[in-house]
Amino acid sequence: MKRFVRFLTLSASIALLGACSSGTPASSAPSAAPSTAASSQPSAPASAAASGSAAASGDITLPAPEQSSLKLGVAAFIIGNEPPYIAQDTGIFTKRGLKVELIPFEGDGPAGQALAAGQIDGAFMGGGPVLSANAAGEPLKIVFNMLAVPTDSLVTPVAVKAADDLRGKKIAISTFGGDSHTSVVTALKALGLEQSDVTIVQVGGQSDRYAAVQSGAVQGAPVEGITDDELASLGLHRLIDLRKSGLRLVRAGLGLPADFIAKNPNTVLNLVAALMEGEHTMLTDHDLAVQEFMKVGSVEKEEAEANVDPIVLDQIDPTGRVTDAMLDLQKEALVVANEAVANVKSSDTYTNQFIDQLDQLGFIKQLGITQ
Repeated sequence: MKRFVRFLTLSASIALLGACSSGTPASSAPSAAPSTAASSQPSAPASAAASGSAAASGDITLPAPEQSSLKLGVAAFIIGNEPPYIAQDTGIFTKRGLKVELIPFEGDGPAGQALAAGQIDGAFMGGGPVLSANAAGEPLKIVFNMLAVPTDSLVTPVAVKAADDLRGKKIAISTFGGDSHTSVVTALKALGLEQSDVTIVQVGGQSDRYAAVQSGAVQGAPVEGITDDELASLGLHRLIDLRKSGLRLVRAGLGLPADFIAKNPNTVLNLVAALMEGEHTMLTDHDLAVQEFMKVGSVEKEEAEANVDPIVLDQIDPTGRVTDAMLDLQKEALVVANEAVANVKSSDTYTNQFIDQLDQLGFIKQLGITQ
């Protein structure tokens, strides 16, 4: 069953579905200088297929991918993970010489485990699993980040009106070191608080967290995809809306094993190009973005419209670059459960080299992206 982490419906029983990286370059870059000519015989390494990633007339042709068939996991269906589905359904992957199977998982943990076991080639996930994998001696790198804006709000009873009201109180998360934990750390930082100022408890996915706040078992929880009116009707409110915090994280990055990147640089280049085009399409074609969300998320149009959130989309960096700062905040949450993460250099867990190469080739400008 496909998953997504948005609120679907609020009723008296609260029936909803819960769900709840410039770094060191790879050892080599694509070995041929791509051509801007529209040709079915692009310049490519001698070992690459002659057909390359042929594109439409006038498009930039990239070297042929070394590996064309890929299995990529999707940790959760959120708006940040929509670009690969758009790339799949609109033929962008095919245009780049790729045959991609998108496999949904129940969160970052299972997706990371499948990647570590070699069951998939890569995964769209948050920065946490990539940091944890590197701490365990399994080098992964983020090559493109589709969502950096935190989308949760810290929801509390209306009686909790200010940061000081949270001191000594309980806040629910899914798991220590997970995405919801990062959201809490982010919210506390924005409120001028530290993790030590509250008690953080693991309760489960979004529906479980939401129920815990309503029952009074906890006094706060990170949730997303709910309107102010819905919250007010339940005696709750947003203590802080992280969409407006200005903080940036790796929320939906493509994580690949370092050895895969080294062996298949042209594959990665084409993947990044396809994802960039898919994200650009999402950001510039609202109707298509809504339709894709309806299809993949199995939701009605009203719910899809709410999740194709302009507050979030207006802040997305369509080039997909990652910075140390994005991962440093996630490290702060992870060290609570895994002290070894403190020894991981954020710059070792991502690379912007393929984005930089596409920029040098004029691909980003051709898409119409303003940096």
